[in-house]
Amino acid sequence: MPTLALAAPGIREELVRALADAGVKELTPIQSECLPHCLAGSDVLAKAKTGTGKTFAFLLPTFERLARSNSRRPLPSGVDPVRALVLSSARELGTQIVTQAEKLAASLPQYNVETIMGASSVTPQRERLDPSIAERFSAQYGGVVDVMVATPGRLIEHLHSTSSFAARLAGVEVLILDECDMLLDGGFQRDIEEIISALPAGRQTLCFSATVPEKMLAVLGLALRPDHVVVDCVGEVTADAHSQIVQRVLVHPLDRSMVALYALIREEMASHPDTYKVMAFLPTARQVQFSTLCLVEMGIAVLEIHSRRTATERSYASDTFRKHTKQVLLSSDVSARGVDYPDVTLVLQVGSPASRDVYVQRIGRTGRAGASGAAILLLCEYEKSFLSTLKGLPIEHMASDNLGSVEEMRAVRAAAARVDDEVATQTYRAWIVAMNGQRKALKWSKPDIVTNANLYAREVLGRTTIPTLPRKAAVECALVGLAGLNIEETPSDADAAAEAKAEAAPQLELVVKFDFAALGLAFKKDAMAAKAAIVALTEPESIALQASLDSIGEAMVGGYRITPLMVTLRMVEKRLSKNESSSSVSSLAKSRNASSASLATTCTDPDSLGSAAPSRVGSAVDLSDVSAEPPAQSTTKKKASPEEVKAATARVAAAGAALKEAMAAAAAAGLDAASDGAVLAAQAAMNEAKEAKSILMMGGSRKM
Repeated sequence: MPTLALAAPGIREELVRALADAGVKELTPIQSECLPHCLAGSDVLAKAKTGTGKTFAFLLPTFERLARSNSRRPLPSGVDPVRALVLSSARELGTQIVTQAEKLAASLPQYNVETIMGASSVTPQRERLDPSIAERFSAQYGGVVDVMVATPGRLIEHLHSTSSFAARLAGVEVLILDECDMLLDGGFQRDIEEIISALPAGRQTLCFSATVPEKMLAVLGLALRPDHVVVDCVGEVTADAHSQIVQRVLVHPLDRSMVALYALIREEMASHPDTYKVMAFLPTARQVQFSTLCLVEMGIAVLEIHSRRTATERSYASDTFRKHTKQVLLSSDVSARGVDYPDVTLVLQVGSPASRDVYVQRIGRTGRAGASGAAILLLCEYEKSFLSTLKGLPIEHMASDNLGSVEEMRAVRAAAARVDDEVATQTYRAWIVAMNGQRKALKWSKPDIVTNANLYAREVLGRTTIPTLPRKAAVECALVGLAGLNIEETPSDADAAAEAKAEAAPQLELVVKFDFAALGLAFKKDAMAAKAAIVALTEPESIALQASLDSIGEAMVGGYRITPLMVTLRMVEKRLSKNESSSSVSSLAKSRNASSASLATTCTDPDSLGSAAPSRVGSAVDLSDVSAEPPAQSTTKKKASPEEVKAATARVAAAGAALKEAMAAAAAAGLDAASDGAVLAAQAAMNEAKEAKSILMMGGSRKM
């Protein structure tokens, strides 16, 4: 067997050979500096940029330690141990870790890697982890787990519901927190505390991250021993830290947000027609969703990663972007930060990042391995104060002629108008909730939020009418009574009685329960804003949120990372008294306010593109007379024809019958109707039918 050129002191030849087969020619600084401390058994806090070999830096010494101890025997309690536990903040990053771990495990006989992550069925995982299931149902029990890669939410679920799983964690020799600042922030902290409390105190802990904010140091005491070793391969961010990356900022009016994004992507595609690879970060999942659809309407193929995509969709987008050039990826922060995407030519950040560290980490997606790259920060005029946090970095200001031409402005506006109303409405709501959380920092008044939100709806989202805002969300954001809002009301008693006569379907209602202690611990002064973001969701979205919390253990709502400890959202059967049954309606049957406020009369002529964006003088917002007065309310209603009423009634009745069948099937199968997927889907279909009919009866219109 030829002598290996790769040097890894203290690591057995089998693992070194596996590392070389994985393409590693020499150890990176983070790998070589961490290796002796990890092999000595010290706890390590390592700081290194994404793409510098962090994954092998913790996996290589972990496999060596496991091979040295070779303690694969059952624990004193009689259960098989989980020997090393790697916690990942997101599924995509966890999948990348598993791929690397399997390369090393293949070199050691009988060693294995177990994946315990959300967005996939918990049942097969439980069968592999619980020997009692194998005994009773002939399932395939996996035995000793050498390395387990998990996301916090799913691991907590197994701790609570998988027999003997907690006892198996008593065998953990090494705990690894990858991207530990993401794991130890407010959204995950309580999960991590519970997990750590289930592990033996004598374990070794390795924490790896691209950034280590000051506020995180106290929390690290939960995981690391006081005498832990710090390995810093980043140091202070200086002007030449990313010298190979051209950094620029484009400050633009709010109304140019979408066209600026489009113009910069098109420019990059034209400059690098065969090699372009653009990654754009946007503040919320809804903005990613809307922007993706708008860009697709403009003829650009776009990948998207955000919390509202399924795990399969996110994995496909991530893999495609990683493996190919000529790609555009739009992402919210749910995109796993530690995932390595090679050959990115341009990083776009839309809106002010959460901090300087986040900005630096994001631009580090490009300009890797000595290659050149570019990064552009897009800030609305009201966000430009963020630039003060970036002092010392070589950031050039871009001229306003990068905001797109008149023709591009017109085309983008038309494309935005073609995006589905529901997507635009949810994006508008998410924008209001997010900006309400930043109101004090921006020094905005409540009317400022409404004025700018309606400008955003017209100029960026391409709407001709003001989208609705649920009354609950308006109450939570303290916006009730402000001119310019289109509050979504519940159906009247008369409408409810009419629907009750049309069909007698089972009534379910959404029950939302908040744990305010958990919200307060996670978000502190932003707790009410996070609650408002959840309240603003429609019922189908609330159901989807709970499904995400159940399967993945987390979800992004309005820019806030929500975990199962913070909220539960359940459909329960509504019990009505005889007196109530003729005049009550399911709380799910929301209808839009038929009197939608018109934005068409204030639409800026695309040929005269004078800025209608918010600009501040003292405490006033100047919108150049756009929406200076409350939008006029339309009072014209179109009476529904008998044929339309008949069709709408038939649709409601059919949906009600389908719901009854779904509930009967669930009962026959012994399933809980309040959580059965088929019942929830049928309920959502019936609610949509009810909503469409209610709007029709009140003089509105909706596709049937």
